[in-house]
Amino acid sequence: MNFINNKTNKVLFLINILILFIPILEFLSKNSNELDNYILINLIKVQAVILAIFIFLNLFFIIKKKTNFLIFYLAVCYYLSFKFYLIESIFHPYFNYKGEISILILLIFYFFLYKFLKQQLLFFKFTKIFFSIYFIIILFLNFLNFQNVNTLDAPKDLKMYVNKTDLNKKNNIYFIIIENMADLNLMEKKFKLDSRKFISNIITLNSNYIKNVYSNYDKSHLSITSLMNLELIMDENSESYKNKKKFFPHFLDKAKFSPNKNPMLFRILNKLDYNVSWIGNSWVGCEYFNEKSCIYESEKKFMNLITDLKIDENIIKIFFSYTPFIKIHNKLLSKSDTYQKYKKDDAINKFINYSNNINFDKKNFFFIHHHVNKYPFIRNQNCKLKKNNFEYSNKNYLEEYKCSLSNIVKLLNFIKNKDPNAYVLILGDQGLSNLKGNEISKIFALEKTSNCIKKKKIYDSLSLFNNFLNCSLNLNLDTAKKKIFVETENRKVREILTK
Repeated sequence: MNFINNKTNKVLFLINILILFIPILEFLSKNSNELDNYILINLIKVQAVILAIFIFLNLFFIIKKKTNFLIFYLAVCYYLSFKFYLIESIFHPYFNYKGEISILILLIFYFFLYKFLKQQLLFFKFTKIFFSIYFIIILFLNFLNFQNVNTLDAPKDLKMYVNKTDLNKKNNIYFIIIENMADLNLMEKKFKLDSRKFISNIITLNSNYIKNVYSNYDKSHLSITSLMNLELIMDENSESYKNKKKFFPHFLDKAKFSPNKNPMLFRILNKLDYNVSWIGNSWVGCEYFNEKSCIYESEKKFMNLITDLKIDENIIKIFFSYTPFIKIHNKLLSKSDTYQKYKKDDAINKFINYSNNINFDKKNFFFIHHHVNKYPFIRNQNCKLKKNNFEYSNKNYLEEYKCSLSNIVKLLNFIKNKDPNAYVLILGDQGLSNLKGNEISKIFALEKTSNCIKKKKIYDSLSLFNNFLNCSLNLNLDTAKKKIFVETENRKVREILTK
């Protein structure tokens, strides 16, 4: 039966289109707090590919003179594949065969679904009506979610920060953020860490550990946004935020449409003719900031089609992470999800491995975002990939922390041999959330600035970073002590006192 010449099949064709849009609408609804134009554009490209495949299948069945029922069934199966994660959630997170068994359960369900749709007319009609109504509901929910969008205030004028003599600065600059990297002395006290060898190593590498440094915020999206804007972005008088569009990484999206919307840090670097290299991770890759900042070409692409359409690999994987498709893809390539995360989040070694692509004689600013020390804890203290026991425990955190210390020494050795005159600052983005009082905000901090950064009793991360930029770029940034905040349950912040 040719659906083009049949009214019923034309309606069914339209319902099929609606069903294909439901997964992306559900994704938008679940993640409305995290969306920006960059993500939306990539999702639109993904949806366009899906629709193109669907239209091709319809044309194929027209030529074969088949009915549109099979296409409807496949559209429903496509939607249900995004419920695969619900089946997986039945099993323990690290049960070795949960993926295979979950796929088998899903296939059995598909089999019985086909039988019911084919043989039960009432069930077939109910399914069509259900998806039609559900599409309207999820579309309306998305409309409500996108009503409230906060934006950052307009950035300040560059002239108040940049001196004329800055253009003569030629030293390369390394700014490394390590996730959940707590203070070294706190680790000695709480986790019985022996840091003597590490301290001895960094001293021989012309670096200094900075004691008593506190992150201005206890959340990554707030602390990193503050550092990149070179000022506090919330205080005790700020209203609660409804979404994260004005915070890291989503606020970077605005710069793609207007360079003046770039965070102040990158506006200054652009003014001083610095080349920015972004070494990211599975959360925020270099493409999110700017494809020109990528030093590792091979990791930017997912497949030939993705290359042509310039679709962000991370966004594709996040969108399809609810389905079995990514697991099947990784299985065919003999790469587990854990192994992929292990490789992508190790930004320090990724930088070293791809360093041959870098011209160190240019004025370079290297932003290295090392995404470790958090669940799942997949590294042992020798930085090898573990096979099991990924849950949070003091032992697992300590092992990853020791791995991070080893990677820091490795990076400093690399810099000493390859780029000895460089300025380096390594900061934790936040402390450990399970600690109490001001210890929750106490972070790791290390500098290599030829003693330009002076010792203080207490530093906050923003004042320290501004101090570092003043040293490395000869700027006029405010280095006065800033307040330390923690986020409250209603998405406001409150100040905590430091000793």
